[in-house]
Amino acid sequence: MKKDWFAIGILLILVLLLFGKIIINNEYFSGLDLVNAFYPWKTFLVQSVQAGELPLWNPYTFCGNPFIANFQACIFYPLDMVFFFTSPANAFRILLILHIFLSGLFTYILARYLHLNRTASIFSASVFMFSGFIFVRLSAGHSTMINGYAWIPFIFYLFLKTISEKKSILFLFLSIILAMQFLCGHPQVPYYTLFALGIYLFGYTVFQWQSERKLKPLMYPWITFIAGGIVAGTLAAIQMIPAWELTQLSATRAGGVQYELATVASLSLKYLLLFFAPMLLGSPLDNTFWGGLAGFTETAGYLGIIPLLLSIYAVYRTRRTQMTILFSLIGLIALLFACGKHTPFYWLFYHYFPGFNLFRCPARWLMFVTFAVAILSGIGLHNLIEFAQEKKELKKYLIFLCFIGTIIVLTIGVLNSFKRDIIITLFQNEIASLSEFYGPSVPKEQLAALIPQDAMVNRFQVIINTLWKGFGLFLISSSIFYIFWRSKTATWYLKVLPIVVLLGDLWSFDVWFITTDKAEKFAENYYFNSPEVQFLKSDNTYYRILCLDEVLSWMHTTETGPTAEFRPNRPMLHQIYDTRGYDPVTLRSYVDYINRMQGYPQRSYQGGLLYIPSIEKCDWQMLSRLNVKYILTVNEVNDPNLDLVFYDRLKIYQNKTFIPRAYFVHDQRQENIVRTEINIETYTPNRIEVSVSNNSTGLLVLSELAYPGWQVTVDGKKKAMVVYEEIFRAVELEPGKHQIQFRYQPLSFRLGKLVSLISFLAWSMVLLIKLIVTRYTRKKVCNSVFVLE
Repeated sequence: MKKDWFAIGILLILVLLLFGKIIINNEYFSGLDLVNAFYPWKTFLVQSVQAGELPLWNPYTFCGNPFIANFQACIFYPLDMVFFFTSPANAFRILLILHIFLSGLFTYILARYLHLNRTASIFSASVFMFSGFIFVRLSAGHSTMINGYAWIPFIFYLFLKTISEKKSILFLFLSIILAMQFLCGHPQVPYYTLFALGIYLFGYTVFQWQSERKLKPLMYPWITFIAGGIVAGTLAAIQMIPAWELTQLSATRAGGVQYELATVASLSLKYLLLFFAPMLLGSPLDNTFWGGLAGFTETAGYLGIIPLLLSIYAVYRTRRTQMTILFSLIGLIALLFACGKHTPFYWLFYHYFPGFNLFRCPARWLMFVTFAVAILSGIGLHNLIEFAQEKKELKKYLIFLCFIGTIIVLTIGVLNSFKRDIIITLFQNEIASLSEFYGPSVPKEQLAALIPQDAMVNRFQVIINTLWKGFGLFLISSSIFYIFWRSKTATWYLKVLPIVVLLGDLWSFDVWFITTDKAEKFAENYYFNSPEVQFLKSDNTYYRILCLDEVLSWMHTTETGPTAEFRPNRPMLHQIYDTRGYDPVTLRSYVDYINRMQGYPQRSYQGGLLYIPSIEKCDWQMLSRLNVKYILTVNEVNDPNLDLVFYDRLKIYQNKTFIPRAYFVHDQRQENIVRTEINIETYTPNRIEVSVSNNSTGLLVLSELAYPGWQVTVDGKKKAMVVYEEIFRAVELEPGKHQIQFRYQPLSFRLGKLVSLISFLAWSMVLLIKLIVTRYTRKKVCNSVFVLE
């Protein structure tokens, strides 16, 4: 046991060594989604709770959207309590490093449970926690995916232990850890985890049936699997039920993501080559990646060369053992799913397996390829160490490695021989990629002129150099097998050598994707209180801004560029209300409105940002109803409805036809706004109070999205809420003075809270009873022993 604690200490030291510079230099992580989405959401959550209100609604983006239903805001994830004790940027630093360590710790625990020796277990843990998949996610700021990723090996450990030992207390802990993964912010991860567990369980059932030929012993694992998922779902219901409600009303998730969108990031053959040479298609670090619209982030899953060789050795050496077969099965099926549209396998599950069509980016199945390789490589190293004396099998494997090395060298030689043809092919592919990006409006001849003359020659040389680098790592990794073959015993330094080679390989890749900023520069770089922000904050009325694409889209600007403080969601930090935002799940009603406003078909896909490239095509009345007072742009806009009111880095135009946040109309068919006295007295995320003095019957309209759960009272009496212009909240009023209150009290949240509370109390009660019974039994056994003595 002491040696296990020592091994865990080594894993912690390795994590601290890799992130030591960040800690010592006081730097914060600055991945794309982290600064654009998660940081503003967490800041909003903390500020609202500190003000005495749990924010069920977010009024700052998309004219309002349900915050409680936002899965990725992970409001109820227990470990996120750290946000209430330190700054959000520091909390993210603590949590991301913690979860990367936990991913290694839990892999070590699982590997030890699978009877791997300590060296092999450390190796497996290092593969999983330092994998390219997770560090590329770190640079992208996918913090919620990293959260869920960390729990995968622990869930497998608890599941295997539960079905082996059949203890109810283990089942309870399995359920709560599954619930933790549900709450950690990325629903795709727990869905894939349950699917991977199902793959393992299916294979396990086949093995058990072959050995026992009895049906009854096979029932317990399946009951554990199904019941564990149900109990976990009820524990996490406070998040899952509101999220499900939003899914049914979203623009992309309702009825499933369209197949073309769902399979955008599918691995093709060229992406599979990244397992051997991760920079073969260029790098996002210097904007040279030419792999396609799927992007480097979604397709990178570099594991290092030696884990791949050890995994193959594990399959070769122990191919008939249950553990090797089951983890190989998980890895192979995950790889098939990762290929997405390039195999009929994914199409079949997309159309016929429940829930499979709710998620996009098939390449994210690489997390389970990584998991499988981490365990299999540990098995390979374990066998290499424990059976060092058996040279015959190892010699055969060395011959196989020589064969593979020869193929690599011959491949590089063939590529050099067809250099001219390959450069022409690369040129044609680049034109095709540019054509896909710019569309048919730009002729191919014009696109060809955009490509520098020697660009494809340089690209070809990068491919050759990258392949030679991969071959060099292959030689170093292969030499370890040769050293083991030549050595009489597995000495301590020989055991450590594979780990050293692994760390050198993975760390040299990982360090490029640890994107950070100095703590003192963090706010200035991303959330700068610029003159533009100060101008907008000086207007104390309720209004919204509209940033055109050239201001906030990553297709036009950079993360720390001159318009950084207005990038998606960032205005939230300055309490500025925006018509746009950044969220993968946007409301269908709002997307349809934005499309109609610009003359697009209602069901057109708008993405998580919403696309508004200009105001030339916008219906001005529809735009004004969104409470848009200021339009921010880089370019000049000539429109009689606009006045230029601020000019610095950005141009800010004021909308002369601006419609207030709350206004009065005669009825739903009356276009003219009635001038009347309206005063917004209270405006919080969950509650809006308005006083009105009107001389005629009509509708009080709020330029806030209507959504299930919003309730309205007039003079203390509940009234039916009216939906105005298909998206806005409204209420019918009789002539006179009135006090109106809009309050967000969604049934989905109340139901989810009740289910979670009942489930947690039941879980706690069963656990308490179990502990009491266990203690009583032990005491009774001790007394019996005392009497016998």
